Amino acid sequence: MDNDGMNQKDLQIGKWYTGYSAGFWQLIQIYPKYASFDYEGEKAKWKKGDLIGQWCVVKKALTPKMKKSLCVEFTDSAWLKPVSEETIYQINLFFQNDPKYKKRFELFDNIPAPMITNQWVSLSDAEEADLIQKKRLLPPHFTMDQFCTITQIPNNCFHNPPTSHLLSFYGYPWELTDCFDETYFKVDLLRLYS
Repeated sequence: MDNDGMNQKDLQIGKWYTGYSAGFWQLIQIYPKYASFDYEGEKAKWKKGDLIGQWCVVKKALTPKMKKSLCVEFTDSAWLKPVSEETIYQINLFFQNDPKYKKRFELFDNIPAPMITNQWVSLSDAEEADLIQKKRLLPPHFTMDQFCTITQIPNNCFHNPPTSHLLSFYGYPWELTDCFDETYFKVDLLRLYS
């Protein structure tokens, strides 16, 4: 089956949904989900740059048992299901009976934790020291290609474990270049052994 804008839903910011993680979530923001690589599977296929869904930032207020629980995440829209009118009434009643918690929920930061992309790499002590220095030259948002060009890590340093180090790249899946390459705003280098 070809991709035809799958998972495009009629979602409304401010409405309540259930999702992949248990609880009641308010929709905060919607971003288009573009493919950052070509894919062909049994049930779907797409080309890099195809619109394949929506990313949604959601904020949790309550557990399924109506207990307080604050959290912000991003998720694929495919996981979101509207809550019932009865649940909306219960959420509104909960907030009406606890205005301090409602205010706390409203003021809670709407920024979800970023995604982390890990790359295994083997570096000598000299290469590690060089990478630490060159990381400072990265722009505020960078692609994997830019990272490799600026740091000049040889391709043969990247391989499956065992390795000496782990690189962790932080970003959001909706922050792509005009060519639909993923961008990152931070990278951490972790030495796996001494």
